[in-house]
Amino acid sequence: MGTLDGANGVGTAVVARKGAMGREAPPEAMRVLVLTASYGSGHQSCATALAECWERDFAGVHVDLQDYYRAFASRLLARASTFAYAQSIKRAPLLYGSFYRLTESIRWDHRLQRNLNRVGQEPLARYVAAQPADVVVSLHPGPAGACSGLRLAGRLPAAAATVITDYAIHSQWIHPGTDLYLVGCERVADGLLARGVEPERIRITGIPVRRRFVNDGVLPDCRVRYGVPADRPVFLIMPGAYGAMAGTREVMRLLADLPVHVVTVCGHDRRLKARLEREGCPSGACTVLGWSDAVHELMGIADLIITKAGGITVTEAVTKEVPILVYRSIPGQEEQNTEYLADLGVAVHARDHGELRTWLRRFATEPALLAEMRARARAARRPEAACDAARAIIELATTPVEAAARTFIH
Repeated sequence: MGTLDGANGVGTAVVARKGAMGREAPPEAMRVLVLTASYGSGHQSCATALAECWERDFAGVHVDLQDYYRAFASRLLARASTFAYAQSIKRAPLLYGSFYRLTESIRWDHRLQRNLNRVGQEPLARYVAAQPADVVVSLHPGPAGACSGLRLAGRLPAAAATVITDYAIHSQWIHPGTDLYLVGCERVADGLLARGVEPERIRITGIPVRRRFVNDGVLPDCRVRYGVPADRPVFLIMPGAYGAMAGTREVMRLLADLPVHVVTVCGHDRRLKARLEREGCPSGACTVLGWSDAVHELMGIADLIITKAGGITVTEAVTKEVPILVYRSIPGQEEQNTEYLADLGVAVHARDHGELRTWLRRFATEPALLAEMRARARAARRPEAACDAARAIIELATTPVEAAARTFIH
């Protein structure tokens, strides 16, 4: 079986067996280079979801998973940019939102975009020259732009695919050297079409999530292991990998008098975890966790998720058929994620303290509301998104498109 090596999930995997579903194997020794980024945990999780499908369903696929900025820019830049990103979305979300909107319609050939594309581009070119790939898959706008530039310059013979990990469209994802876009919904596909991307370069697969979120059922001992009583609904608070959802303590205070058990996952925010543990819960009905690799288990026992609308997290929730309450989402892509989910009827958006209080009380006392939203999530989810995307990428690798031959009007 294939394995991913390295403390950060960066390394290689060799898929050495044919999947149980019996699909046709790709050409022998096909190499797939997957470029992700460590801004939060969503991009890495999406990459792992694709690797799981290649392992299960295809024989002879060699997967090389790389954190783009750490591998091809510099570790110092990667740490600095990750820190800056975490601080901006947590302490200055309006500033982040302004930058997002400022660059939302920037042209691919704008000087700023070209400079962004050059970050890590030369080391990437040397890497693919030394270790050729059949297809390069980008799960972040940075490597997507770098690959496009190399494609157009004739320095990347591999096909180039991009997986868009939000239900939003932004110019930094769109580049003329990209052969295929894997998107989460029709809304994103329409946005790409409106910006001049040809229909044949777009595949609506859903956003890939790991198989553990697709599998139904809950392990019998989950509630016991997390200290959750059997007779209370579970409200799961997920403020993001860096605790970026402002108002976590506000949510917990409002839940203190309601007949629910609260589980809060603080991610890498050790200060938030320490503070919540120190303050405790007036009702005693809460569990505070730090970073967890078992979010699928927590979602399995959750009746409601309260979060900030990160693309991967909300997709995992919909896949697990858990209703979502969005609060304090980050301006930019998360606002568009929220709008899309609300239109589907799988999420509600609390815009202020008053709406938050009202929705929490309704969810705690109206099980029919939760049941209705869960049914809508069941209808909306795309459980095969990861493997549909993985299959489309393999198909692309066997029939690459000549990047220089296409038109592009964005």
